Amino acid sequence: MGEVAEAMFRFSHTVITPKDPTYTHVLHKLYKFAPYFDGCIGALDGTHIPTQFDRNDRPIFLNRKGDTSYNVLAIVDMDMRFTYVGLGMAGSCQDMAVLWECQKTAYFPHPPRGKYYLIDSRYTLHKGYLAPYRGTDEETMEGHHFNMHHASLRSVVERAFDARQPATNITRAADYATSAWVDANAETDMEIVRRMIADGLYSNHRTMVSAVCR
Repeated sequence: MGEVAEAMFRFSHTVITPKDPTYTHVLHKLYKFAPYFDGCIGALDGTHIPTQFDRNDRPIFLNRKGDTSYNVLAIVDMDMRFTYVGLGMAGSCQDMAVLWECQKTAYFPHPPRGKYYLIDSRYTLHKGYLAPYRGTDEETMEGHHFNMHHASLRSVVERAFDARQPATNITRAADYATSAWVDANAETDMEIVRRMIADGLYSNHRTMVSAVCR
């Protein structure tokens, strides 16, 4: 059984991979958010897979809800296509710890220069990983507006987890070239990138509101 599981795990790395590993084009579903989220290449999140264990192993696999599980990390692109699924860790492990361990593997699709994954507040904001605002920063108009758009885009990973049937006969719009905005900010600290996106989104929102009110 162990050999079968190992074979399936290795085979998954030829199937569950990014469609465009270089991410030279921005996914078409980000078009309405352009140019602010042009650097986004997907979203990641963890999900708990219920599993039964014997009495000796049970404590370490207990999650926050008191159930035994594996905490599995997955990455999804904006077309709800899984691009990475980790083996998972004990349910008691925090999401950030699972991400750290997955990043050490040879198969982990690290975001290229100037690109990033959307993450939720359970993960730490760092290079290549864009988290929402928390605390007092979230209470500002810019922070609130940013979080609203961030959550809308990040929900793709939650929908992928919930999907039961594969989508068929989907007509895809063309992806478009990566913007100069992304290239210009490739080496910028993620805190600054987040603030630039938040300011740009809110400024654009105010412009649209002013135009409607005239």
